[in-house]
Amino acid sequence: MKKHLIALSAGVSLALIGSAAFAADNKATVNQTGVQSNASVLQSGLIGRVDLTQGGVGYHKADIKQDGISHEVKGQQSGNNNNLEVVQGKSETYFIGYRGDNVVDSNQSGSHNSAQISQQDYTHDNKVVNMQDGSYNTMVAKQVGDRSSDNLITNKQFGSNGWAYFDQKGDDNKASLNQFAGSNQFAKINQDGDENVADITQGGSGWSAAYVLQNGDDNTGKVNQYAGSNNEAVINQTGRWNEASVIQGGGWSAGYVIQNGLSNEGTINQYAGTNQYALIDQKGNWNDATITQGGTLSTAYIYQKGNLNDGTVNQYAGSNQYALINQDGSGHDATITQGGAGWNKGYVTQTGALNQATLTQSGSNNVANIVQK
Repeated sequence: MKKHLIALSAGVSLALIGSAAFAADNKATVNQTGVQSNASVLQSGLIGRVDLTQGGVGYHKADIKQDGISHEVKGQQSGNNNNLEVVQGKSETYFIGYRGDNVVDSNQSGSHNSAQISQQDYTHDNKVVNMQDGSYNTMVAKQVGDRSSDNLITNKQFGSNGWAYFDQKGDDNKASLNQFAGSNQFAKINQDGDENVADITQGGSGWSAAYVLQNGDDNTGKVNQYAGSNNEAVINQTGRWNEASVIQGGGWSAGYVIQNGLSNEGTINQYAGTNQYALIDQKGNWNDATITQGGTLSTAYIYQKGNLNDGTVNQYAGSNQYALINQDGSGHDATITQGGAGWNKGYVTQTGALNQATLTQSGSNNVANIVQK
């Protein structure tokens, strides 16, 4: 049976000299069970709340729009092939001078479920908290900031073939994306401007991919793939107080950190497994890069270009290792340490300024090359 429910609650504004009055405390409750239930809720004004529960076999759809500030959605969907869409925001014209928080707290259990959540300009303390338990689930969350502070997106997915994408533009961005159990997970966080922080954790059996793309301001960026093999992690930062960290605990994994300008610091730690690949590429300012590999058949690169460079590669076990540090100008300091029985190679190349390099190898078939100018 197909069920449709439409709830509409609107706050009407009344303009007064020196003040404005808005309808408040709009509340809507939706409870649906069965198959193919549809719910549509529209709220406008100051302070709104929607409590949504859809259960049964699945194929449910919920569309919630809240125009204003201090709105909250609590959504629960169970079954398969469900869809939740939430749009929250406020008009600058109506709500200048008001401070409120928009919150979405959603939970989907089952497979092939999807959630799309959007929080728009001019609100404070925007938060998205989402959890999906099952396989083939997808989640998209977008926060657009302009005078939007204390934004936060968190997501947890349990099961295989999970897919999640966060997009944050402006102001106090923060994001945390967790995918546990299963394989074939995909996670991407895109942040563009202001006080970015991002964190992706993937703990499945492998074939997972994680991307953190940050543009400007107080970047951080972390990816932790602590289990499984055939994982890929990319952190791409551009400008300001950059920092990046990639941790990978399985074999056949690749970690990339690319940074551009100001306080840069990049770390890749691949502590187990075989066939690891790592690259850190930095351009300018207070550079610092460290790659640690603890498995066999490892490869590492660190490129740095200008300013206070410092590059370190530590390959402490296994065979068939290879490391290269290539620095260009300014403070230079390069260290390569290779241990274990294997076909160690080396290489450090530095050009202009305070060249300094240390290369230590133990094992068999060692090759070392240091060039300074």
